[in-house]
Formats: sequence, structure tokens, C-alpha cells
Amino acid sequence: MTGLSELTTKASRRFFVLHEGFYPGVQERLDQLSEAAIARGIEPLVLDSLKMCFEDVPKPRRGDLLYNCARGSTFLESRLLREGLATFYRQVPLIIAEETTVYCSIVHEKAGLPAPRTAYNLPTDRAALKRRVESVGGFPVVIKSAIGTRGIGTLRVESWQALVSLADHLATLPGKYIIREFIDAAYGMRAMVLGNEVFAALRFEIPDDDFRNAAGPDPCIYTPIELTEAQTQLCVQAAHAVNREMGGVDLLIDHEGKAFLLEINMPTGFQALAGSPWFIQNAWVDYLVAKSNAIVTLC
Repeated sequence: MTGLSELTTKASRRFFVLHEGFYPGVQERLDQLSEAAIARGIEPLVLDSLKMCFEDVPKPRRGDLLYNCARGSTFLESRLLREGLATFYRQVPLIIAEETTVYCSIVHEKAGLPAPRTAYNLPTDRAALKRRVESVGGFPVVIKSAIGTRGIGTLRVESWQALVSLADHLATLPGKYIIREFIDAAYGMRAMVLGNEVFAALRFEIPDDDFRNAAGPDPCIYTPIELTEAQTQLCVQAAHAVNREMGGVDLLIDHEGKAFLLEINMPTGFQALAGSPWFIQNAWVDYLVAKSNAIVTLC
């Protein structure tokens, strides 16, 4: 039985909203999540890890809510996480590591989920490099940086001559790279998973002049789409496999209608998911409040 001094009552719950500096869309996330919390009688505590002295951060109480809403802040999140908090993790981890597309791809591969074939390093040895290309189905192949976002660090390579010169060059730079099967996609999808369902999904088109959908200066155009039951289950499984109850799952759909799991975005933006995006963060906060209620009730 937890002492009353350690419990969070419904009137005193706090929502720890973490971020690390700013990039486009972060301020909007912070504002909308904070307003959703206030509307439910919960105090938002917005913490920028670049400005915080970790020793001065309030200690979370049992039943508080916590969400790292932008890239970074993993040290601060690790410092705050503990059992008894309402989070989007299926099981609360002790330490948060930077989770990349490579990490998620390995987990999804182990789970047997359909995804582009992947070789997990980019050697300069010619024989080893040739075997990697063969293992993903031959040219064209996609070279992807283990870090990066919005398609930056993702390259389509059409020939052996281009690949060997690129591999030699990338070997002189910091960072790690993977080789992936190129999927000739008809279109793509972004699905928002929450719990055991997909509560919003959008279709995005593949540009004629670029195989990446979001790398150019123009905003990506999304349109609402209904997922099949199989696609819904794939997205939920992808999130759960990496210990998440919420995330933005990207699928590529080939010209025969087959779905390939491209990546899962954690955290993820929500601004493009509706003409009025309020239902997104309201659903997120309501989900965390329900988890918090269950935690407090059990005490």
C-alpha cells in the first residue's frame, strides 16, 4: 500500500511533457498537449532538457502522466521514468536509448513482420558488399543512415559502380548505414496507433521526382484513408513489438497492394492528421488519464 504522501489525486495530477529544443511543429505539440491537459484539470509541466538542471526537476508522483513529445530528451526521460507513471510504454523501461529505424527494423524482423529486406551494415569489402546486395534482392537498393529524419540520409543506388564508390566515401564519415530492398511503391500510409487500434490514418503519394515522400522543401500532402484489417493489425503489432502503445507507423503499398512496414515514428507529429487536430492530442491525453486512473485506483 503506497502512502498518501506518494499518491497523486485526480486534482493534483501533473503531465510531464518533455522536449529538447525546437524544430518545426514542436511548439504546436507543446501548446496543444498542454491545453488538452488543462481542460482535464491536469497541470502540464513542459520541460526542455536543454534548459533544465535535472536536479531541480520535480520528482514524478504515482499516477502522474509523462510523454516525451519530440526527438531527444532521452537522458531527462530516463531520469524521470519509474513504475506508477502513465506513459505510452507497454512496460516502463528503466533507461531510454535513442531508438532508430535500424533498431526498430531488427525488432520487427525478429517478430516476422513484413518489411523491406535489410542488411545491417555497409561494408567496403567488395565480396561482402555484393552478398549484401544479393540478400536484399539486387539493384536498385536503398542506403539509409542509422540516424536522420524526413528522408535525409536515405539514398537510392541504381548500380554496382555507384554503390562501391558511395560505400568507400561513407566509410570515411561517422555514422552507420544499412542496405534495404527498394520497394516500388504505389503510395504510402501513416497510421496513428493508440493502444490496440489505429485511430487515424493518412495516405501520402510518392513524388515523381523523388522516391522519398517528405524530403523536399514542400510539405507532404496527406489524405484520409481507411486501412484494411490486415494493415491495422500490422501497425498495432509494429508498435507493440517496440514496447509502444502509441506511434506513427509508416507503410509502403506496392502496385499489387502488398504492405511493407517502413518504420515507426516515436514520438510522432499529429498536425497533418486532421483539419482540426484537436481530437489527436485529446485522444492521447484521455488515454494517459485512463491509465493514471487505473494506477491510482490500484493503490
